[in-house]
Amino acid sequence: MIRYKILRTITNNIVRAVDDDSQEMILIGKGIGFGKKKNDILVSNNVEDIFRLVDKEEQQLYTQMLSEMPLSIMDISSEIISYIQSKLSTPLNEHIHIALTDHIASIVKRCKMGLQVDNPFLHETNSLYPKEAEIAENVVQRLEKELDIEIPKGEVGFITLHIVTAISNESLRGIEKKAELLVSLKKVIEDQLALTIDENDLSYVRLITHIRFMLERIERNEAITIPGELETIIIEKYPSYYNLAWKLVRIVQKKLAITIERTETVYIALHLYRFAEKNEA
Repeated sequence: MIRYKILRTITNNIVRAVDDDSQEMILIGKGIGFGKKKNDILVSNNVEDIFRLVDKEEQQLYTQMLSEMPLSIMDISSEIISYIQSKLSTPLNEHIHIALTDHIASIVKRCKMGLQVDNPFLHETNSLYPKEAEIAENVVQRLEKELDIEIPKGEVGFITLHIVTAISNESLRGIEKKAELLVSLKKVIEDQLALTIDENDLSYVRLITHIRFMLERIERNEAITIPGELETIIIEKYPSYYNLAWKLVRIVQKKLAITIERTETVYIALHLYRFAEKNEA
């Protein structure tokens, strides 16, 4: 059983403490701070989450947040982060304790002031990260219920980005760029095929899913293989879709400064063909 010495009781559910090795950390757990004071000993039984914020700058940021933010927001944020972690197999980057807590505080402030921030990439974000978006949807519902506020739908997308950032260690801006990229690709597809895309169309969702996995393969330096004859068939039978696929690939390469294998173009062309054929039917 691990023992901690309390440095400061932040709320009834959050304390600042050190372990036996004098490592400072934040402990989270229902009621662990109730009636506790500095130098009291706390055992690990009821500790649900621990984060250390090894980075000194992040320690300072968190300390500043403690002095400026309502303790009720700290409590609900820690509960939300524990909930998010319970739904994922990948550990969350500790920075989420700063980034998401600050974002939740901003949501509450904007709602009370009647302000709303538009999220032009909501659907693209949800399409790229459906599992994380579902968790974010539940987070928003929980915040609305516990804080008695009505939260704009676009916040689901913003919270999704925070979750993805915490499990991928990719920057928030990098993830936003991918969502922006999908908006650009969608417009090109609509212009070239002279149609309006139904964002819930299963064929379109499959195309978006392929693009997401393509980007993940590139990040892992993995390549996708295709039967030798498939590329020839696609080029000869569906040249317009193959050319459009190449156009999309060039946009992705330019926007993200990456190199994409020709095999990916073939599969994108195949998705485009299926999508267009379904919409013509």
